[in-house]
Amino acid sequence: MNKRISDNNVNYILDKNNENQRKEEFDQLVKQLKNNIKSEIYNIIDTMKILKKINDNKLYVEGGFNSFKDFLTELKLAKTQSYEYIKLATAIETGLLEEDFITLHGIRASIRYIKTKTNGIIKKSRQNPINPLRFQLKSQMSYDFYKKNTKPTGFILDKLCSDKKDWLEDFIKELKSVKGEK
Repeated sequence: MNKRISDNNVNYILDKNNENQRKEEFDQLVKQLKNNIKSEIYNIIDTMKILKKINDNKLYVEGGFNSFKDFLTELKLAKTQSYEYIKLATAIETGLLEEDFITLHGIRASIRYIKTKTNGIIKKSRQNPINPLRFQLKSQMSYDFYKKNTKPTGFILDKLCSDKKDWLEDFIKELKSVKGEK
């Protein structure tokens, strides 16, 4: 019986040493993993700055690409991710975001942060903020003409409103008299 207890004690000591080794190995691997992740984030930050510089200075033309999207496609880079990287690089340049924030919180959290800081608008939209008009034309000929010439029509209507508002008021009076309104 003593022998069995003695063997158990030896196994217990060996198990304890094995546990300590496994714990040390785990701690060492976690430390290495954290270093790799931090290194990867620094590489991503460099990638952000490179993509921004290539896009801003249109350097992709030097590589024979017609557009930045063509450049991204050739390098097999995801467009959405690349444009998010450019937004983050812009935020770093403007001082809205620090590199340390990215290393501490990660890419996704950094994108969410700049979206909240800029109310979701990171870059101004190229789309016209004025809503389009919708109206019914009386004749097919008018419709065909305006449909074919949408840009000049917008220009003409803007010009009429700014320079010839009296004409528009005369047209409105004429319309009201035809319809019998006062």
